Amino acid sequence: MQRPLMDPLFVKPFVTPKKQWVVTVWTVAALKWFVRTLVSRPLALYKPGQQARAFKFMPEVIRPAAMQALFLPLALSLTAALLVYVGTHPTPPPIMLDPSSQGVYYEQVSMTSEDGTPLMGWMVPALDASRVLAQRDKILHTKYPAIVLVHDFGQTPQQMLPLVGPLHEEGLSVLIVGLRGTGTGKSAGQTFGFNEASDICTAVNFMRSQPKIDDTHIGVLGLGTGATATLIASQRDAGIRVLILADPVNDVDSVVARRIGPRGAMITWMRPFSRWGFQLAYHVTGDDLNYNRLDFLTRTHPSLTLPHGCDHVDYFDRQRIAQIQWFLHKELRTGDATVASGLN
Repeated sequence: MQRPLMDPLFVKPFVTPKKQWVVTVWTVAALKWFVRTLVSRPLALYKPGQQARAFKFMPEVIRPAAMQALFLPLALSLTAALLVYVGTHPTPPPIMLDPSSQGVYYEQVSMTSEDGTPLMGWMVPALDASRVLAQRDKILHTKYPAIVLVHDFGQTPQQMLPLVGPLHEEGLSVLIVGLRGTGTGKSAGQTFGFNEASDICTAVNFMRSQPKIDDTHIGVLGLGTGATATLIASQRDAGIRVLILADPVNDVDSVVARRIGPRGAMITWMRPFSRWGFQLAYHVTGDDLNYNRLDFLTRTHPSLTLPHGCDHVDYFDRQRIAQIQWFLHKELRTGDATVASGLN
């Protein structure tokens, strides 16, 4: 018995199911009705001489007014949520350079923040070939102080590269940490310092676990929202020895106005909704990012406050780098020979 042959050119035309077509039509019709009702002007139904017929048209007046009263807050909430999501998920610039561009050896490391968010970092150990030749047997008993460098909102670890070479020459182990949502290929909401403080605590603990690092001499340098995260991290981790800060966030209102918006002069009244949305989404309160509540930490820790303007590309000029070197040399060097030998 011969099997029937099928025509390979026969293609059954795609037919949209009737049920799906009906649902689509009704959905479009419902959306049109919703928008038309939402933007309607119920009082426009009344014309001169028709006030006596108000009762007859009352349902037509109540329905649009009730729809607007119900859905306008919903529209505001959805708009605020969209602004918060876009504002807290910036697109960082591409990473084009790494510490090897500064003439130093580095290792790319991976960490996991306290809430499970993956992090990346560039680790530049203080110990290199030249230091081994210079110190010889001393390196067996030498532990080196360390510094964690923290970039600004919407930036990458590449922002901190100008500091790597000078701090490494000073005898410091350097870790540039990529904050959440940066360099890992996984998106994460950035909270202008609040949740990022956990990233810094993770980076500091990572440095403590390294065998050639003195875990009692670790400092943190942060820019912008990274400076705010540094302050919060130093409040959580008393073992952070020194702080270097540039342009920390003043308060939640200023950061919402700058980062979330909206910025148009006609819609600035939306900013309180954006603030509420940000606080609800990330469980943050206004005081959590208030610099006036955190500035006491600059008095309880050896700290250096850098001039404003950390978002400029050429922020780390020669004079500022020399200032950072001098401060770290003074504050992280003690009478302990095992630490001092690392800075000589």
